[in-house]
Amino acid sequence: MEDSMKEYQVCKAITKEHTLAGGDRKLVILNSTLIAIFILGFQNIVVIPVFLVFHALIIVATKKDNDFFKIFMRYIKTKKNYYP
Repeated sequence: MEDSMKEYQVCKAITKEHTLAGGDRKLVILNSTLIAIFILGFQNIVVIPVFLVFHALIIVATKKDNDFFKIFMRYIKTKKNYYP
């Protein structure tokens, strides 16, 4: 008697979160926008190492948990429910 359950291989791209440059999409876009503002608007290239460090932190946090930013934003919205 054969098993009625069959296993199918699913492409990882379907089940995996989409990232941009190794980090959470929204955070990487925010970081890129801020660095563009500082470089193009204020003409200050000294802040590039700071934004590279932030990008590295975003990548590390995304590798540990893909949904960390979503959970953090949800916590910010509902913070008053937890602390009266």
